[in-house]
Amino acid sequence: MSASSWEWPITPLDQEHATRVALMRPIPYEGTAGIENKVSGQEAEATQRGTALSLNISSGGMLLLMDNRGPEVGQVLRIRLPAAMQLAAIPTLGEVRWVRSVPFPGHQGLQFVGLRFLF
Repeated sequence: MSASSWEWPITPLDQEHATRVALMRPIPYEGTAGIENKVSGQEAEATQRGTALSLNISSGGMLLLMDNRGPEVGQVLRIRLPAAMQLAAIPTLGEVRWVRSVPFPGHQGLQFVGLRFLF
């Protein structure tokens, strides 16, 4: 593992981040991704479904841990946030703002995904 895999650029922003709270729960997600048809050259949409692990949440978004089949930056995901009641989940939309590979040996198939809630 090279030292450069730990070097994530930090860009100063003029916005303040909301307080984040730890939340480790399975989060079902669904999204669409463009897939090019090799024969026709046309692009079609394929539905991606899966479950991610939430790591933290704020009023503006959340941090997810996903496998390497995860979404691309700019993609919109439909996620189901856990509610106070165990049997309920709140559907919402989130935009993928960034994706970073987990920098630990043996975990190359995992990535962190920063999600911004869309209201």
